[in-house]
Amino acid sequence: MYVANYFPEPLTRAGSVTKEPYAVRVNFIRNVYARFMIVCAAIALFTVLTPTAETSLVAVWVLLGFLFVSSLLRTIAKNPFNEARLAAGQIPLLVILFAVAAKYLYSINFPVWSILFGVVTLGVYTWISGRDFSFVGGYVLSMIFSNVAIAFLMIQLNATANQSTFAILWNTFGGLYVVYDLASLMYRRQKGELFASVTDIFRDVFNIIGWIPKVISHWHRHRILNDLSFELPFRIGQ
Repeated sequence: MYVANYFPEPLTRAGSVTKEPYAVRVNFIRNVYARFMIVCAAIALFTVLTPTAETSLVAVWVLLGFLFVSSLLRTIAKNPFNEARLAAGQIPLLVILFAVAAKYLYSINFPVWSILFGVVTLGVYTWISGRDFSFVGGYVLSMIFSNVAIAFLMIQLNATANQSTFAILWNTFGGLYVVYDLASLMYRRQKGELFASVTDIFRDVFNIIGWIPKVISHWHRHRILNDLSFELPFRIGQ
C-alpha cells in the first residue's frame, strides 16, 4: 500500500544534483554553503560600515521588493543556464540591500546578528562532518551550540528575557529555513550552479507563497488530514 508523505516532494529538474552520486551531493552542499558564508560575512561587514542615519524602513521594503522580483524572474525564465548566470550576478546587489536593511533593523533593536551564530556553527559542522553529513544532525547540533552561545552573550549584555528569547527564536527559525532550503536546492540546481544556489537561499523566502497551496492540495488529494481524524475535530469534505 502506498503511503504518501505529509509534504509534497519537490519538483526535480533534469540533471539536478539530487541525481548525482552521494559524494557529489555532499560536495555540492559544502561548496554552496562555503559561498553562502562568504556572502553573509560580506553582508555583516557592509552592515557595520553603513551609517545608521542613511537607513530607514524603506530599505526593508526595497529589499523585499527586489527578492520578490528576483524570485519571479526565476519562475518565468525559459533558459535555466541564463537564469543561473543572472542569479549569480545579483549577489553584489543582494549584499548591499541586505546590509542596509540589516542596519536599520539593528537600529530598532531587532537581533539580526543572532542568525550569524547558527550560520557559523552549521558551517563548522558542514566541513567537519565529511561523508557523514546530515541535514537533521547539522541543524540540531548547530542550534545547540549557537543558541547556548547566544544565551551566554545575552547574559553578559544584561539583556532582558524577551530580548534573549527573540534572539534565540530568530536564530532557530532562520537556521531551519537555511537547512530546508539547502536540501531543496539539490532538486533544482545542477552541480556547477553554486552562486545561483546562494542567491536562491536568500530569495526563496517567497517560495512559501506557492508552497502552502501546494501542501493543502497534497493533503486533500491524499486525504492526509482524514487519517489524523483522531487528533482533529473535523474531516475534509464535511
